[in-house]
Amino acid sequence: NITVINDEAIFVSLRDEWNHLLKNSSADNIFLTWEWCYTWWKHYSKGKRLFILNALDSDGSLMAIAPLYISPLSISNNGVKKLKFLGSEEVCPEYLDFITLRGKEEKALNLILDYLASSKREWDIIYLTEMAQGCSTLSILSCLLEKRGWSFVQRPHTVNPYLTLPSSFEDYLSSLSLNMR
Repeated sequence: NITVINDEAIFVSLRDEWNHLLKNSSADNIFLTWEWCYTWWKHYSKGKRLFILNALDSDGSLMAIAPLYISPLSISNNGVKKLKFLGSEEVCPEYLDFITLRGKEEKALNLILDYLASSKREWDIIYLTEMAQGCSTLSILSCLLEKRGWSFVQRPHTVNPYLTLPSSFEDYLSSLSLNMR
């Protein structure tokens, strides 16, 4: 029930199906669109290997995409390979995640973890950064990983700054000095 995409031509062909699934997931955001991930891949793929996992439901329909790649852990490498989200690192995106069909999150993540457990020779460490604090995937993942006896460490990686704006544009303008207006 898992297919591995490690060929760029197949990645290109996923565009419509990828974006359709994203629209029907709770992770729908610009940083998980096919366009963002593919553009990132085209510019930052040197030294990396595609490892996109598609989880299929029992009827063969796509229920999840794990947008991943494999790369050396460090420049010195030492043979250690890390598994990461497409789009992570160089451009510091926000809210990366597994793309799962609403209502199928636990089933899909179980399939993905089963596959990852069976393919441990491909990777040494899974390093998932830029996931939204409090996203449903994190709570499901922590439970599933604990059941498998895998260690799971969650810690802040980056802080996404934001600004609380006044309720109206006029209120905003009145909060500024004459020079700032």
